[in-house]
Amino acid sequence: MSIETQQTRLGRVLDILEAYAVPYLLGVSPMQMLLKGNVDQHVQFLNARVKTGFVCMHGFDHRTDENTDLVDTEKWASGGEFSKYGTDQTSLQEKWSKGHDILMRINRYTTEHFIPPFNALTQSMVDVLMRNNVTFIHTIDVALRNRPVGAVLYEGVGGNFGSWIEDYVVPTDVVFVVSEWKKTYGFVSDVDAYLRRNPKGSQVTLHWYYDTQRRNWARSYKKFAKYVRMQIA
Repeated sequence: MSIETQQTRLGRVLDILEAYAVPYLLGVSPMQMLLKGNVDQHVQFLNARVKTGFVCMHGFDHRTDENTDLVDTEKWASGGEFSKYGTDQTSLQEKWSKGHDILMRINRYTTEHFIPPFNALTQSMVDVLMRNNVTFIHTIDVALRNRPVGAVLYEGVGGNFGSWIEDYVVPTDVVFVVSEWKKTYGFVSDVDAYLRRNPKGSQVTLHWYYDTQRRNWARSYKKFAKYVRMQIA
């Protein structure tokens, strides 16, 4: 869909979350701001909308291969977007710095958080994140070697998405923030229903791009935001 349509839909989602003062992180891939539309307009759009929540880096360009948005799902198992860099931390740092410079123009940008595209990482990218003071890495429980009791079976591609979370070498103060597949990671209506049955603290991962292609999505987001607001009030 067009950038204008995407921004219209994203804007409505953000307006709902903001209206209910829901704390949220919006993952943004900075190189996509250069590739699609006008970067100045993207920055203005985000600065006008994101007031309560925060923006964090969501990979560089969200691409598994150069020059295409088509996704090679087989590369998720080796690190997704970052697999093509191998152990080349110099190139990874250059990409991070370029993306960081773009996102610094967004008022509510934070470097404390990072969302890897497709939940896929490599140790080399983790090392670069640590060098740049990232403290929270957001991901999915499918990448855990030891998933929680009652975890929903995952039958998709990706394997462990680069490595098991438990195997990454990180300082003790770095936290992997994990959503649960098909529980707190899914369509907003399904996540809302799950939380009402299981009211507990958890990161929730939503994908507005797919949510907004379903019927009654705005009503679902309002219902979800109202419920979350009640729980944290």
